Amino acid sequence: MRARRIRGSRRSGGVAVWALACAIGLAGATGAEPVGFVAAAHGDVRVDPGARGSWKAATQDMQVEIGDRVRTELDASAKIVLSDDTLLQLDEDTTITIESFHVGSAATRETSILRQTRGRLRTTVGEAFGGSTKLEVHTPTAAVGVKGTDFETADATETEPRWSACLISGGIQVANSFGAASPPPGSCVYAWSDRAPGDPFPNPNAPLNVPDGDTGYAKDDFEEDPSRQVGAGDDGGPEYPDNGRNLEDLLTDLPTGEPDPDLELGPEPEPEDEPDDLYDDCQEC
Repeated sequence: MRARRIRGSRRSGGVAVWALACAIGLAGATGAEPVGFVAAAHGDVRVDPGARGSWKAATQDMQVEIGDRVRTELDASAKIVLSDDTLLQLDEDTTITIESFHVGSAATRETSILRQTRGRLRTTVGEAFGGSTKLEVHTPTAAVGVKGTDFETADATETEPRWSACLISGGIQVANSFGAASPPPGSCVYAWSDRAPGDPFPNPNAPLNVPDGDTGYAKDDFEEDPSRQVGAGDDGGPEYPDNGRNLEDLLTDLPTGEPDPDLELGPEPEPEDEPDDLYDDCQEC
């Protein structure tokens, strides 16, 4: 089944997102099926299909699939729109992997996972499947659980490995094997590899806003830049034992075994049957 070519950014309307959902046929969380597309690429942006090390230049409307890695080089940035209307904005020198992704009614019940191994990422969670998608962003030092949320994660390493999680709106839970924290909107917390996330502090930065449009370019003979230091979990493989552990498992192993009671993500939605006419306007399903 061929997926349809999609043009337009997340804010240009819901037609592009629903067309993508139609094209993937609500494929579920596994398999090489398109789950999103590149809405904007500025500078040298790369996609590695299936994380096999075969990097390709990213172009506007290029589809992304489960298992793909996306990377921005220095002075580059990108926007990716997923089929649930989640918007990912990648700053320069950033790498993410679409590790798992659920579509249809499962999107609000099963956890989708993005893995970030370097750089700065802004995630605005979508609600195209009847409710807010249940999503986690895994960094080398913590898992960030979100629902109906706008937030950023960034490598804040100075003298030791450290990542920040900053909440713009909604609610997040930042957890590792040592503890959990829930910053309020407008605040951040740091997460380390060997201790619990720290106390909230005011976000010193304005939210990341990647421009629309496409000014992408790629080097004809692309080679890995030897000056790029490979971060934990990026190309060189995971270095932290918490990599791969989801938020629920981390919270269960904490002394309390319970999520932060101050985190208000709202009730879990009841499963909904897909309406029969959901894709009536799709001609190529």
